[in-house]
Amino acid sequence: MIEIRRMGTGEVLLQVDAETLEGLQAPGVDLSRANLAGMNLCGADLGKADLRNAILTGADLSFADLSGADLRGVSARHASFATATLMAAEMSEADLREAELIGADLFGARLRNADLRGAQLAGADLRDAVLKCANLRGALWNAETRWPERIGATGPKDPRPAIKNCWERLLSRQRPVSDTKGVSWKALVNTFAKPDSCPSTTLLVCSPECAPTRLL
Repeated sequence: MIEIRRMGTGEVLLQVDAETLEGLQAPGVDLSRANLAGMNLCGADLGKADLRNAILTGADLSFADLSGADLRGVSARHASFATATLMAAEMSEADLREAELIGADLFGARLRNADLRGAQLAGADLRDAVLKCANLRGALWNAETRWPERIGATGPKDPRPAIKNCWERLLSRQRPVSDTKGVSWKALVNTFAKPDSCPSTTLLVCSPECAPTRLL
């Protein structure tokens, strides 16, 4: 018998008379703030499930259906979502560091402010996904990775020129451009840049240090 409880309150969220949660059929289930660390959820149907602030560290969700699921604030470091379906999933503020998302369907997923450092994105479908201020530093992708249209089919570009030009324009409205000489635009970006401050910054990340790495 597997019993899943909500962290903090001890409330029983799910009871399964089995030794594993592999292939679990529980669409729409409320597993918010549940501790699922290291659990085998391979092939599970968790479509539209509530997994807000759940602990999924090291969990196996490969081949799982998480379409439309709410994964805001989840801790899923080292978790496997290989070939999982995450279409239109809400994943803002998710900790996906070093997570395996190889071949995952993330079409239309919302990943605002998500931490994807070191994540494996080879073959992932990120078309129409929202990646505003997501941290993709060191994330790995390849030619089969599909990006949102605004990023382009060949992958993310270096955002530094657009950010630099954006801030130069903003500064020129408040003081002569000559006054900006000697000012580090990188320092300006790191100090003042906000997601909605300029259309040019809504590319993939908020700073060049957050860019992913393409696999050779």
